[in-house]
Amino acid sequence: MISSIINTIGMEKFLFALLVAIPFVFLVLVDLILIRKNFKTLKLKPFISDNKFTLLAIFLSTIIIAVIVALVGYYDTVPQILSSSPSTGENWSNYDKPIEVTFNEPVAISSLEPRMTPEVVGDWVWEKFLFSNYTMRGHFYPKQTYLPEQRIVIYIIGAKRLFINSENHELALNFFSPKNIEVLSTYPKDQEPNFNREDTIKVLFTKSNLYLSTWSYTIEPNVELEINNQFSSVMELKPKAPLDADTQYKITLFRKPIQYDISNNKILQQIETPDYTYSLSFKTLKEPFVEELTPQGTGIHDDSKISVKFTLPMKKTSVESNFSIDPKIDGTFEWMDDTSFNYLPTTLLAKGTKYTIQFKKGIESMDQGPTYRDLTYTFETVGAVKLTGTDPSNGRTSVGENTSIRIGFDQEVDHDSAQYSLRTEPTFTGSFSWDKNDLIYKPSTPLAYNQTYKITILKGVKSLYGQDSQEDFSFSFSVRTQEVVIGGIPQIYQPYGSFSCNVYAGLMGLAYKGFNISASQLISETGYNPNQSNGNWVGNPYREYVGNSDGSWGYGIYWTALQVPFNNRGINTQIIEGWNIYSLAATIVNGNPVVIWRYNGESSNYDKNWTAWDGTYIHGINGQHGGIVIGVRGSTSNPEAFLVNDPWYGQTWYSADYFNYVWSRMNHTAMVIY
Repeated sequence: MISSIINTIGMEKFLFALLVAIPFVFLVLVDLILIRKNFKTLKLKPFISDNKFTLLAIFLSTIIIAVIVALVGYYDTVPQILSSSPSTGENWSNYDKPIEVTFNEPVAISSLEPRMTPEVVGDWVWEKFLFSNYTMRGHFYPKQTYLPEQRIVIYIIGAKRLFINSENHELALNFFSPKNIEVLSTYPKDQEPNFNREDTIKVLFTKSNLYLSTWSYTIEPNVELEINNQFSSVMELKPKAPLDADTQYKITLFRKPIQYDISNNKILQQIETPDYTYSLSFKTLKEPFVEELTPQGTGIHDDSKISVKFTLPMKKTSVESNFSIDPKIDGTFEWMDDTSFNYLPTTLLAKGTKYTIQFKKGIESMDQGPTYRDLTYTFETVGAVKLTGTDPSNGRTSVGENTSIRIGFDQEVDHDSAQYSLRTEPTFTGSFSWDKNDLIYKPSTPLAYNQTYKITILKGVKSLYGQDSQEDFSFSFSVRTQEVVIGGIPQIYQPYGSFSCNVYAGLMGLAYKGFNISASQLISETGYNPNQSNGNWVGNPYREYVGNSDGSWGYGIYWTALQVPFNNRGINTQIIEGWNIYSLAATIVNGNPVVIWRYNGESSNYDKNWTAWDGTYIHGINGQHGGIVIGVRGSTSNPEAFLVNDPWYGQTWYSADYFNYVWSRMNHTAMVIY
């Protein structure tokens, strides 16, 4: 009863309630023992004087009772996590708010060993309880972030209470990193028909983008935008020059999740493939009187003419006298009618040059008078050949072995010239194709795993309308490690606080074969034994689940017992003890998932052996854990990592060295599913 109250409200609140109750209990006892007996003759001073020893005895008895109640509650409980922020199963709100863990009673700070999976750099700070070296509350201040919506597991080893040095409790909680952001609204709104071409584009997110993702964009027609404040709640895209008037624009935003080093302000990891896109279209305002003007933008040919169409009949002399081009180009006006004209340059435009067209204020229409501000337009002629981008991007890792190389040119080029200029290092053969101005090079055979390639476009690529390229362009990328993942195996999590990881590993294997049953159903087929003797289990995990009937408490189940529900359904399995990672890798490559037994890598690492009720000697370990291996990276002769559907940590890649060690604690035992 008392321990249940402490586990519900915590030792701090329990002691506070106990202290508040002492005067009340004392007065109740005084009333029952003394006051009711002397009520008619009660006078305070004589009453206290005549009963001082009785009052003292009652007071001391009250204190003793309170101390006994507190001690009973203290020794009848075990350290537990009373609450956490974020709570189990929830998402961390943001990295400005530290993780908070509150215990139900004080534990020794010196013995606490918090471990986080996945591990990130940060500081644990423990609040002292009553100025002692014990704590009831701790905070974790991260110096690095996680990828968004990533499962996080915290194991706290060594929870030990005052006066009980033999304790070494292990406490755990799990939650998820912050949810990623999405676009809530934009300025201008989508399909806005009259956007001021000198305004800044603003993107409002669903919350602050605090180290969650980076953003990139494409815009049509192409203009250069400067991205500001992307790690905030409102990102700005500022045009480096005013947008063209009366022009339809389309912006597409690409979100790439990141892991960020807060202390050093750098990106540790970025997912190269965007996981979310958002598109926005708008049209800029027309300038007064001007309905259409060409050319605008970039990549303009050197033989282009300037064409202007007005909305109203214009006074031609006012238009011509207020018209200018910078840099200056001589030319002649050719009016088609009172609303439109062409300006015909007498020489070719200079290549690779930005031109500014201006109508100074004062151009007049025939009916509505003059303009009162300058009207400005820009365009840029095609220059030396440059690259607009590559796929894969420079420095990208984990590229697929069947990836084609795409190289974007900023203008039309001679195809043979561009193809001849391409060099690969190491060399590989392939075939060429084109998509508008993009050169595509498809390898004849898959690229080599774990190989870094350098792609170079030599200078001298011939332009059809501009200038030939004047410098070499290079970029590099790395092909992923060879990877095999068996599909169709669901990730099933064990309930929080349960001891049924082996059972849930089996449930994932059964679900892969089309049989979806509950943990209780599986345990009912194998049998269970929750009994203990002198603090040790007496069940035999080779024959039954050691624990209670639903798996919420216990030790676990071993391979020969777990094989029973598979046999009952006609599923072929093979139990192997003393195995190795090379044969395991080959089995995964052949398409067979493998249930394993291992050390969880977090708990205090020691043997936990016992003799079962039937005389069987049981080798057990503290932190015995299970999972199902579904993937491998690297070759079968040199595996680099294994992918495990883990009932507690979720789907996780483990390095081969780490995996081999934790698996060795259970003698490299496995059950192959065929």
